[in-house]
Amino acid sequence: MRFTPIALGLLVSFASDARYSISSVRETLPGYLALLLYILSTGASEHFRSVLVSSVGAKYVSICCTTCAAIFGLVVYAAKEVFVSVLQPSSASCPSYVSFP
Repeated sequence: MRFTPIALGLLVSFASDARYSISSVRETLPGYLALLLYILSTGASEHFRSVLVSSVGAKYVSICCTTCAAIFGLVVYAAKEVFVSVLQPSSASCPSYVSFP
């Protein structure tokens, strides 16, 4: 029952941020997809934690969740670095006045 108001709120917020036009969806969609990924991963983490606390103990569950979050963060960072290096044009094809950070 808690999911319905949250989903409805996200839908109204997305429509408002997209200015109710299809052409603006491309600008706002990545942020809302990131928010959806955060909501799903937080829900999965809380469910995982509640299931394991009774059998393993709170200390080991906390260690496991922290380690998994660190590994996930490293994988995402590595993927970002690979995608940026692949998508960034070579300096030979760019004029000298164009610089990429």
